[in-house]
Amino acid sequence: MIVRIFTSAFAAILVLAARPARAQSASPRVIALPAPDATLPAEFTLVSAVRELSDGRVLIVDWSEKKLVVADLAKGNVAQLGRNGSGPGEYLQPSTLLTLDGDSTLLPDSRNGRWLLLHGATIATTIGPESPALRSGARVPAGADTLGNIVFTTGIGIPSRTTGSIPRRDSLFLFRVARASGQSDTVALLRARPSLIRVEGPADRPRSVSVLTNPLAAGELAALFSDGWIAIARLEPYRVDWTAPDGNRIRGSPLPFERVRLDEREQRAFVERQASRTGQAPRDPGSFPEWPEIMPPFLSESILPAPDGRLWIRRTPTAENPDPPYDVVDRRGALVARVTPGKDVQVVGFGRTAIYTVATDENGIQRLQRRPVPRF
Repeated sequence: MIVRIFTSAFAAILVLAARPARAQSASPRVIALPAPDATLPAEFTLVSAVRELSDGRVLIVDWSEKKLVVADLAKGNVAQLGRNGSGPGEYLQPSTLLTLDGDSTLLPDSRNGRWLLLHGATIATTIGPESPALRSGARVPAGADTLGNIVFTTGIGIPSRTTGSIPRRDSLFLFRVARASGQSDTVALLRARPSLIRVEGPADRPRSVSVLTNPLAAGELAALFSDGWIAIARLEPYRVDWTAPDGNRIRGSPLPFERVRLDEREQRAFVERQASRTGQAPRDPGSFPEWPEIMPPFLSESILPAPDGRLWIRRTPTAENPDPPYDVVDRRGALVARVTPGKDVQVVGFGRTAIYTVATDENGIQRLQRRPVPRF
């Protein structure tokens, strides 16, 4: 593993070539998603990724069912690719689909500690833990580009010689790694999602170690676009910073953000939304780790890189708005539009001329939809 970290250089990386974006409008343009032009009849539990192929078919990952399928929306056909397991071409926990050149796709499988490489709708190669990029620590990449790179985050240290509950360090390094060589560069420092590590037993031989995180605790997120640009969704202030492939940086201006107190009403609204998705009784809010004081602007896995180079950010659901909009931010860091998806609808991916969404019914069943791209 080759990692270039220089203390003075890293301090400079945060300000190097920073260019402020223009001031944000107090009233962003609000646009509704167009109606679907196709709906797949197949039922899903939790769609976590969609990747459109050149022939119009789509790859779909159902995170809850631990399944990868290929679907034809025109014909309504769905076929599973591979199967659960640890053998060649098998997977234990698919989660995301990373677009490479042409119809090539990278499927990380964190539980097996490896990646699968797909060509079209075929699992072509298993990339094992001995590969240079995986040896660098990139088990779960946050994105891939067509220049041969992936990005991933890693902690800068977690205390390990204590028992009880201890706070995790509050920062993460964002690394960019060349897939072929494993050579790494430090891109940025991100605020980590707040959590506690609970260690039971002696420090040198703990019986168990668990990480406790409140579901409404947020950390900063990064996305790598196919052309090598990197977007970072920041929390305080809420904004989007950009890094170009040549290293130039753009610091976004603060984006419109209403600070909502995470009071008992909001806590109750969250556990009721959670119960409606799982079909189980609402949990006692007091059973969760410490709640944040303020509802964050976004939660984990809430950003999507669009083919036009803009970043989509799903805002956090609230008691007043359980179906939040998406903020669309351009490469100046400016808010272009706020897109409302509709009741129980979430964006899960993009095609060349389409947006893919999932609609969840009252029984928690999801169906994939294809919609035209709104104009803004």
